[in-house]
Amino acid sequence: MDLNTEQVLQESLKIHLMYKDAKAAGTIDITKLTGEAKELYPYISEKIPSIVTIALGESYDYDRLKFMLNMHTKVKNNEITEKEGSIQVGQVLVDDIVKPSLNKK
Repeated sequence: MDLNTEQVLQESLKIHLMYKDAKAAGTIDITKLTGEAKELYPYISEKIPSIVTIALGESYDYDRLKFMLNMHTKVKNNEITEKEGSIQVGQVLVDDIVKPSLNKK
């Protein structure tokens, strides 16, 4: 899949800011926000709708998304193998999500 990673990053951040504004105003309506995001940002909404879903929530992480998109680009450009990219992404997810949740228990 060909992606304009910069556009994906910019649009996902704008969508997340829409979410944050709605949360601050106490008017979170995910269905409405999703519709607005699809209208304002058709590129990301059509190419990777799952990122829109993530951007409309607390789990959005710009730096993690940037890292994952960079790995995608490296795989696509044959700079690394798909296996190497998967291992690197998996390690970041384990370090950022799994290990901290285990430490809380």
